[in-house]
Amino acid sequence: MRIAVACEGEGRVSSQPSHCTSFVFYTIDKGKVTDCRNLPVFDNTPRKTAGLLKALSLDTLIAAGIDDELSRDLSDGKIEVVLGRPATVREELEEYLSGMMSGVEEDYAD
Repeated sequence: MRIAVACEGEGRVSSQPSHCTSFVFYTIDKGKVTDCRNLPVFDNTPRKTAGLLKALSLDTLIAAGIDDELSRDLSDGKIEVVLGRPATVREELEEYLSGMMSGVEEDYAD
């Protein structure tokens, strides 16, 4: 499983993934982190962010908030969006892995 956490400065979870400073990418195997990488991002837009995350074959994006355009673009790519809180990146990842967080499921078929 591949998870990205939208990150702001000082290792905090971003409430604006399409305008965050970086993404921390985790590879999870049997509930354990097997790889962790930080990818700084520049000049983000919702469309660019969605394209980047889809290209990296993510399963899940964790963020403290998300705009409608990015949420729609990610749902098209089968990426689960999980809304957390503005805690540290590691705290949110651990909460997600322990099953304490739930995904956002919205119908955009309008």
